[in-house]
Amino acid sequence: MKRISKTRKTVLVIMLFLISLMTACTGSGENSGKSPPANEKSGNGNQPAEGGQSASGVDLSKKVNLKMYLLGDKPADGDVVLAELNKLILRDLNAEMTIEYLPWSDWQQKYPLILASGENVDLIYTSDWALYQQEAAKGAFVEVTDDILKKYLPLTAEKQDKVSLDQGRLNGKLYFVPRSNATYTGESAVLIRGDLREKYGLAELQSVNDLENYYKAVAANEKGIFPLANSLDNDSKSITFGQARNNVTVYTTMVGVGEFSYLYKEGETFSVDKVSYNFFQPDYPDWAKKMKSWADSGYWSKNALVNKTEARDAFESGTSASMVWNIGTLAVSADKVLQEHPEWKPEIYDVTPDSIKQLGLYTNDGMAVAYTSQNVERSFILLDKLKFDKAYNELFIYGVEGKHWIAEGDDKYKPGPDFDKFKGGQNGTWGVNNSENLRTLVGENPAVAQMQEAWVPKTVHPVTEGFKFDPAKVKSELATFMSLEAKYGPLLDLGLVSNVEETLAEFKDQAMKAGFEKIDQELKAQLDAFVKSKQ
Repeated sequence: MKRISKTRKTVLVIMLFLISLMTACTGSGENSGKSPPANEKSGNGNQPAEGGQSASGVDLSKKVNLKMYLLGDKPADGDVVLAELNKLILRDLNAEMTIEYLPWSDWQQKYPLILASGENVDLIYTSDWALYQQEAAKGAFVEVTDDILKKYLPLTAEKQDKVSLDQGRLNGKLYFVPRSNATYTGESAVLIRGDLREKYGLAELQSVNDLENYYKAVAANEKGIFPLANSLDNDSKSITFGQARNNVTVYTTMVGVGEFSYLYKEGETFSVDKVSYNFFQPDYPDWAKKMKSWADSGYWSKNALVNKTEARDAFESGTSASMVWNIGTLAVSADKVLQEHPEWKPEIYDVTPDSIKQLGLYTNDGMAVAYTSQNVERSFILLDKLKFDKAYNELFIYGVEGKHWIAEGDDKYKPGPDFDKFKGGQNGTWGVNNSENLRTLVGENPAVAQMQEAWVPKTVHPVTEGFKFDPAKVKSELATFMSLEAKYGPLLDLGLVSNVEETLAEFKDQAMKAGFEKIDQELKAQLDAFVKSKQ
């Protein structure tokens, strides 16, 4: 499936313009352009006003369907929650919403194809790690102008930290609305089975070496259980274990240009010489050899590259003995295991306790309105409600109160009878996360609070924080290079190669031919300019 050509897009824009003119003449329909109509009234809210209009002047007389795309597998009660949500949307916006889920197994392939197909998509999850920069550069998202913020996202404009919006800007323009709370989403920990650790007389984990001893014991003695359910989608393990190598801060905002990172030291003056490509760092060959030894020892499946089972599902079902993820996700799985298999004694550890820590950027999650949307204004109004209207937000994130969750005060909740059918915060809804309506699970694993408290004094804010790479000058080189990274990177990180040094040499040779040096120079030039602009 190909992206709409420039000529066809021009024709499409003209057609949409003519349609909007006819719609205006008949007095029905909603503006389908990509900027607010000039004659709309301004307002501070978006509740329907007299005459079938919202307070911002959008004509709501015609019922429409809004389509949203989220990442992840559809929860069992997804339709149940959506039915309740649609009661609110119909009442307030004269609209109903459908939600399509892009499974983890192939979302990276499907995501750009959907946006390129011309399909009428209204709202879609996006983020630094979920193709925001790449797709925004293609014109896939509607620009979130100051006028749009004021008219259609008044709650967001009022309540959201300006820093979060600035972090999302590309060349000064914003194409999505980031979440409004910053958490340690980029910092991962390890969840293991405490019963197996005790069974083999191992001490509590304090390092990657301790984790390796745990893996060794499980691999040698437990049948039908892999120490780690590894897969192609292996970012958490790579980042966490990578910190053990050289205390590196890995910038997910650089994902769009490959796995580059900044070797950060507190108090040290920034230099682009400290930015390097992870796979070509001097200590990477030794680390890749360690990963190969782990793979050869059976710490994960030889078929890890085609493994479609989520690490969370594998751990909760007992087919793996560990899970590497952010601590919030680990806590949810640990709580589930405690309910269903308390004898497993789940334990959460930071196996890189001496590494520096970094709060995730606001842009780690967000929602955009797709350029193909025929209901731009109503989509933005709905997004505003999903983020900051408490009834919308809690229903969208946590499910039906009394069924999926039970309120405990203003900021906590406990599982409802059908919690497993719609787990709060686990259903691809992170794009509307905000600190104002955040609830924490009662009895949440104490390791979460303890770990975050220990991370505070180690948290750094390097001068490169918030950097976004603009691929315009190296588009062709980057496309080839990223395909090479997708080919060689997982093989090396998973240790599924016969000879590490030969594979790395082949990768490097192919990368140089693809224009790696040009990409490297462009990245460093942009980073240098970004840092100087902040001084």
